[in-house]
Amino acid sequence: MKKCTKRIAAAAAALALAAAGALAWQQAHRRAETLTAAHRDAIAAGETAQDEQTSAKTVTYQGITYQYREDVRSYLFLGVDRTTAELGENSGRSGQADTIALLVRDEAEKTLRFLEIPRDTIAQIEVYDAQGKSLGMTEDHINIQFAYGDGRGSSCRLMKEAVSNLLYQVPVHGYCAMMMDGIAVLCDAVGGVTIPVPEGGFAFEGQQYEAGTEITLTGAMAEAFVRCRDTGESLSSLKRMENQNLFLEAWMRRAQEAAAGDAGFAVKLYGALEPYLITDMGNDLFADILEDSADFIQEKQMLPGSGSEGENFDEYHVDEDALYKLVLEMFYEEVK
Repeated sequence: MKKCTKRIAAAAAALALAAAGALAWQQAHRRAETLTAAHRDAIAAGETAQDEQTSAKTVTYQGITYQYREDVRSYLFLGVDRTTAELGENSGRSGQADTIALLVRDEAEKTLRFLEIPRDTIAQIEVYDAQGKSLGMTEDHINIQFAYGDGRGSSCRLMKEAVSNLLYQVPVHGYCAMMMDGIAVLCDAVGGVTIPVPEGGFAFEGQQYEAGTEITLTGAMAEAFVRCRDTGESLSSLKRMENQNLFLEAWMRRAQEAAAGDAGFAVKLYGALEPYLITDMGNDLFADILEDSADFIQEKQMLPGSGSEGENFDEYHVDEDALYKLVLEMFYEEVK
């Protein structure tokens, strides 16, 4: 049956957070064996499994040499399954980053690209004991990496490293995490969000909303909507992404309208969200992103891979070949 579990779930909430940040100032060793660890290490080392290293900033793949683009910047946005009052300071008790999205900003190509990373992605993470001593690397769900920090900055930095490792050590230049009690604030800041009820309907506080009808989400109702999924259904967190994208798109429209009509809206929004945020991204950066969002092409893309039922939990396994090519396309350019 459907349960609104204590998870923020994948990408739309993080993308809404990314939009909010912009407006504020304008994942055991089971890695895919078809492409080995040598292939993964290639980009980090500046070489590939097929070819010899050329330099620290270049790779050669299928006979073509690529150079890392220093002007492409990436920022990690996280949604955490804890309220601000629930954050723990002991390793393993700091919540999970169940919403993970990477914003890739390319000024030369004038694009803002959102790479959605499913919470169940199987990746290399670093685990710690209760005293904070590292127990080394293992392979597990990427979202639990957050739990091994302090629930604040160190958790975000661990997630930043895990995502960088997942993407062949490309740099991640900043992070912004939001606690789950910030969702209601995010929604209410634009006066609520009206969406069509998705397939399967939606229930809140005893009332059932049928698919196809329109509802306006506010406060706790908005939080319930972005968290709700059928826990008895396999891969429900992936299906939930579609629902959350409804929220994202509607929220962005409302935010743009609000900003157009109120010159002080951005400052008010950031001020309202600040108690729920953990970030190392300054106001000037948010201002730059906002300025870019007015003119740049905006794209969303799922981390290439596929979901499956694991022994205990759902798992999302990366398509290594497709990811390797995607990293080259997003962060590198061909050397002419």
